[in-house]
Amino acid sequence: MLQASLELFAKHHREPDEGVLDAWTIEFHAKVGALMLERWNFPQWMAASVLHHHAPEAAGEHIEHALTAQMADLLAHASTHPDPIADATLGQHPALGELGIYSDEFQTLLERRDKVLELAKAFQ
Repeated sequence: MLQASLELFAKHHREPDEGVLDAWTIEFHAKVGALMLERWNFPQWMAASVLHHHAPEAAGEHIEHALTAQMADLLAHASTHPDPIADATLGQHPALGELGIYSDEFQTLLERRDKVLELAKAFQ
């Protein structure tokens, strides 16, 4: 998606606008991700979980997968932008209860964020 956006800017002889790129990423990442999974013949539950990770209730029979993707997305953001107030708010997120994640388990996930980031950097 980023590559297509950059090509669009180049086609119109314009410098990439970071604000526009961010807005497009926010608006289209779920749709593009789900479409890619469908085209690559991944299971429907996987595409539905990506498509609906911002509104899991729209995922129908795949709601649990969408809730899992939503929580993964929220934890990823919490890992790259640590904030005690945001962490406390996230700890009250309804998806945690729906997924059966208890507060002590959630705290353990947050405590592992440095290790997770270290592992993620190894793949870059």
